[in-house]
Amino acid sequence: MLIATNATDGDTLTTNEISQDVKGELVQDYAKKLETGFKNSIQETQKPGKSQLDDLERRIYHLKEHNPGEAIYGEATIAGPIRKLPAEMLGEVFQYHVESNNSPWILVQVSKYWMRTAMATPQLWSHIRLRDRFYVFREKDQCIVNGKQQFISENEQICRDPTELQAAIGRSGVVPLSFILGRWESFNDPSNIKMLSIILCAPISTRIKYIRTTTHYLARVNLDGLTIGPLTTLKSLELLGEIYFNNSNNSVERLLDAVSLTCRHLQSIILPKLPPSKLKTYSFWRSVRVIGGYELVGKRLNAISDQLVSLEKLYLDPLYSWPDEFTPQSTWKNIRSITLTCSLRHLSRLELPRLETLTFRETEEAVTTPLEKGTHILYPMLINLEVHPQNSVWSYYLADAFPAVTGLTVVGDVADAIVVDILQTIPSARNVIMHSSIDSLFGCQLLPQLSMSESLCPNLKTLELGAKWRHFCTPKKAIDIMLEGLVKNRKQARRPLHRVTVHWKHGTQTIGRV
Repeated sequence: MLIATNATDGDTLTTNEISQDVKGELVQDYAKKLETGFKNSIQETQKPGKSQLDDLERRIYHLKEHNPGEAIYGEATIAGPIRKLPAEMLGEVFQYHVESNNSPWILVQVSKYWMRTAMATPQLWSHIRLRDRFYVFREKDQCIVNGKQQFISENEQICRDPTELQAAIGRSGVVPLSFILGRWESFNDPSNIKMLSIILCAPISTRIKYIRTTTHYLARVNLDGLTIGPLTTLKSLELLGEIYFNNSNNSVERLLDAVSLTCRHLQSIILPKLPPSKLKTYSFWRSVRVIGGYELVGKRLNAISDQLVSLEKLYLDPLYSWPDEFTPQSTWKNIRSITLTCSLRHLSRLELPRLETLTFRETEEAVTTPLEKGTHILYPMLINLEVHPQNSVWSYYLADAFPAVTGLTVVGDVADAIVVDILQTIPSARNVIMHSSIDSLFGCQLLPQLSMSESLCPNLKTLELGAKWRHFCTPKKAIDIMLEGLVKNRKQARRPLHRVTVHWKHGTQTIGRV
């Protein structure tokens, strides 16, 4: 092997005559050039693909924002290079389109290539809605695909008879399915019952991950002789509305019984009003993470609260008081945020060791009964607390309940004494918001105590009085003097405030870093 140099033609060097240092430098230089060239090649190759992808997303956005028919047939340039994106990349963009709650039928009308790609992507066709065959769609929500009428409705396939349902399921391959059972004018139409038998029985039932229906309609359908389930992959169940016990073999109850027997990983549920005795019989509560709707209150929630060991989110009707004196002692280790309406002492019914955000609406019930012996209310990880107080006994029941709270919001027409009582239970408070009280003397006792007391909110940094939608009512002249004293005294005590904000009727006053 010969390596050329700047020597004359007669002067050549063999590799054996080159020093190891020179060889190393040559190899490194050559490797760097190869690496740089390789990176540049990759970037040049990726540029067209990224440009095409951006253009494709822009065009799909255009399709979403306009009439589907006009957007598809009026966009002549869409048959350009975008249409030739690799099927894998196109399939990912299509999935984003459908996951954004847009119809896959828009995509299949663009070109034959798009149609083939969409039809070969089963994830696009996993959302199915059952409709009554007499339901009338608007003309702009209809389209013709391969000579058959289809309906554009968010990201769903609309099925009005068993034939359409079988075709929709076929397009979905073997992916998990989501079903919405729409309104039916004829409850026991043979076509509707046939569609229910297809989805609620094996083998299709084993692919269902989500079901939503209105119990008013499902309860009136006669499913005698139908074996529901197994529902082994079901993750979310939404049964909306009132339940009608108009027959001894109620379809809603039968569905719930099947879920209880065959589903082991149910994570989210919305239920109608069922008797507490019936709720207790279901086996899926220990896996449920989210409970929605406002029907599980009072006795119904008491019946299952101690079984909700995996619960992460609970949506309660704020008009109902819960927990109450009949609530069993329950531990919810995964709850991070919750809204509760109850008496102070009933907070002890729930152990929430990881709670970070609490909205607490205290009931007007007079609190005179002490906590049960050995009971202690503690929220060790709570950071943000919003309270709607009624009583001035917080320091009695909750003296050490909020060691880590830094953000406090007090809402309602409350007296200074109640606010002071609350602040005494929150030693770490840094940011305090007090929505205005209709009391024209509100703050006249509170502000002097915040100013002079070393133990009341020693870490306070920001104070906000009133809100933009609820102005501070105390006369401005009186408050200005108190604010001056508050700012001055805390600064002298080396506990300075960063910001004080007061929302007056005619504007907002802000005292900056002081």
